[in-house]
Amino acid sequence: MISYRDVPDLDEATRAEVDDLLERSRVIAQMPPDRAQIAAWEQLAADCDRIGFPHLTTTARLSQYHLLSRGGETAEAIAAFVRLMQLVRRHSDLIDPRKTEIVLGEISMAVLDALDDPAVPLERVEKMIDLVDQEVRQQGVDRAGVHIARAALNCSRGDASATRQWLERYRAEGSEGWRPDDPSVLQIDVPLLARFDPAAADELLMRGAYANGLDPEQPGADATDRLIPLCVLHAFLQRRQQRHGDADRIADLLLASRPVTELMRQAPPEQLVPVLENHPGAALVVVDHALENLTFDGTKWELLAALARERMLADPDGAEGRLIRMLAEEAAAAHDARGSTDVHSRELSDFWWAGMPDAQSTAAPASIGAEQWNDPDSRADLVLAAGWLERAGWVSAFDAPYALRARYQRLLESSMELASAADAAEAAALAARLSAEGDRLHCAATHVNVPLFLAANAAERGDIEGLVTGLRRAQSRVMEVHESLPGFVSQGLEAIFMVAVQIAVAEPGISWRQIEELIDAEHRILSQTGLTSRTSLQIAGLEIAAHRGNEDEVRERAEAVLDAMRGESEQLDAVDILLTVVRLTAETASDIAEYLASHAASAGDEIQARAAAAWLYWFAHGRGEDGAVAEMRRVIESVAGEVEALGPVPGWVVLDVLRSACGVDLVPLVDALLSEAEPLSADSLGLLESVGEVLREHSPGDRRGVEFRERVDAIVRGLDGRNGDTRWNAWLAERRAARP
Repeated sequence: MISYRDVPDLDEATRAEVDDLLERSRVIAQMPPDRAQIAAWEQLAADCDRIGFPHLTTTARLSQYHLLSRGGETAEAIAAFVRLMQLVRRHSDLIDPRKTEIVLGEISMAVLDALDDPAVPLERVEKMIDLVDQEVRQQGVDRAGVHIARAALNCSRGDASATRQWLERYRAEGSEGWRPDDPSVLQIDVPLLARFDPAAADELLMRGAYANGLDPEQPGADATDRLIPLCVLHAFLQRRQQRHGDADRIADLLLASRPVTELMRQAPPEQLVPVLENHPGAALVVVDHALENLTFDGTKWELLAALARERMLADPDGAEGRLIRMLAEEAAAAHDARGSTDVHSRELSDFWWAGMPDAQSTAAPASIGAEQWNDPDSRADLVLAAGWLERAGWVSAFDAPYALRARYQRLLESSMELASAADAAEAAALAARLSAEGDRLHCAATHVNVPLFLAANAAERGDIEGLVTGLRRAQSRVMEVHESLPGFVSQGLEAIFMVAVQIAVAEPGISWRQIEELIDAEHRILSQTGLTSRTSLQIAGLEIAAHRGNEDEVRERAEAVLDAMRGESEQLDAVDILLTVVRLTAETASDIAEYLASHAASAGDEIQARAAAAWLYWFAHGRGEDGAVAEMRRVIESVAGEVEALGPVPGWVVLDVLRSACGVDLVPLVDALLSEAEPLSADSLGLLESVGEVLREHSPGDRRGVEFRERVDAIVRGLDGRNGDTRWNAWLAERRAARP
């Protein structure tokens, strides 16, 4: 076994292992506080046990306990704390005493967390305390935390005498780490006494505050962060004593001294809400924040009581207050049953429900089934839908109410399934279900994602009208919910916008007015929300200029794209943008295109460089340079028929070069390019033309050659008809005339 003292003197191999574990602990500590971090600490603890280094195992187990406790996982947190204590008992001589003292000092907070959950038996909590007490005695360290823990345990049992005795013992023994007059300690032990004697608790609070030079009666603008929680607690205890005028005076001073959002960060909501009872607007801010973070799992009975009282005062006939009151009464009853007492229910009737309408039935309304009411997720849905959701407006999936975050996550995942729905009927059915759920939860992402992914699904099926209509609807919805929209949704909309413009411009059945509406809407999104980029809008303009074949405008628009890209380089893939500009300038301003392709070839990743190289060989082949065909063949062979690995380069670019290759069977390549381009819309005009000619030359018996040629002719006629010119007929004639 390795002691914390031995680390500097370890042999080289063991020291390297220990150093690696210490570095991992630093990395894990920087991870987001979630299940992945808990699992990482578990693995680190196992690896520390493997080499026998309990000092660092203690760090891992303590960190796990903190994460589970703060995350409301009471049962798991208790189990983690017990493992931690067992570790300290077995190996205390190998662990730094300072760390051991930290672990032992956690007992009061661990007990308070455990007592908050009525599902945790008091006998189990008492065993936790005994385990720590035994180790504290053995180590000869401060017992203050143990005494406070025993006071809290007896408070849960409704035993006023025992609670007082343990608090008095704690104060009599004194403690450097738990000074009785310390403001943070007062916030722990005063509420324990207040359960039985609010006046005595208030007197204790004021005495401790004055000893620190603090006056809870005077929360002025210069009040310190140490004072504000004591002011709130003092005013709360005045409410408990029916001294409402005194409590209101302090509430007025508190709100005059700082915003309610700051008060929320400094005082617990179960105290702050009743203090603000005669300031309903401020109280509602606190209530809504508390509801947003509530678990609805039967814990926090006092908080539920505070929320229920505020909502019933604000809306006596509303369902919201009644539902929360039912939760509070059930939670208090569970606490009473666990402790064989009635102290919690008596506090509800004597204080929290004082002045309220006659007691309402605590049974769920007839419209709510027992199974629904007994499920925490369903309860959360019922309560939040009764008021919070309407007040919240549109909700971001990443700032969703804690109790419903899994529902919002499932909505996001299901929305993405729309894009791959097998047909229009399946997509419509899924969209209807998601829209109903999204509207109920006021989910901003779903409000946009449903039409957006319907648009993507339409594109997959070759329904270009559906693509344009769906995107236009999504753009309108962005304007409604943009303040609550996660960034990835707006990024997805921008990506689909660029694809949609490319496809719509090439589709004869889509009018210029429809295209202009898409672009105008995107301009509004940029100017009013900033949730798109100038670059994407400039690309849309270049797409149109390239389609019309106006060289001067193409050059001007290409420069505008590059200028916008330089200003937004941090949020874009610059090489992808360069390759887009190459595609749009290749046939009209080839000097620009070749220069940018050369830059992309050196700056891009493997796939981007491969696409850029294909363009460069196409330019070289157009100049009649030897070797271009061989180089293009090498590129194709390097991907072993996986044409998607060619990257963002049109299939016709490859075929234009390889058509002149001798002894090469191009039909397998043609089949692969066609499969990759499905569904074949007018946007695939260049590919359809090249494939048709290749098949007519290399596989005359393949009917697709003739069919594609006829389809190209029809698309060209449709484009010139829509555009009111002959630009595409001239383009087609020039391509066919250039072939032998």
